[in-house]
Amino acid sequence: MKLPLRSAVVTVALALLAGATGAWVGARFFSHPDPSGHSLHAMVHRELHLSTDQERQIDAVEADFAIRKKAFEDEMRKANAELAAAIRSSETAG
Repeated sequence: MKLPLRSAVVTVALALLAGATGAWVGARFFSHPDPSGHSLHAMVHRELHLSTDQERQIDAVEADFAIRKKAFEDEMRKANAELAAAIRSSETAG
């Protein structure tokens, strides 16, 4: 009964790793920013004619988002490394 459970765990771990890798590759190599500058971010700063106070508020939100995004990316890299180590460990144990 141990072997089927271990196989299932390894299969799920490999599927998660493959999915995360596919998402990263897709975002990294196939997602290109809009060169025309028609992104929502550009539109907000260029076309909404915000007050100085509104610009400051948006800048604060963007800065907070950048910090949170980096933390999530760091957490995902750490989790991927732990998953890879667990997969290597299960492969050598079996």
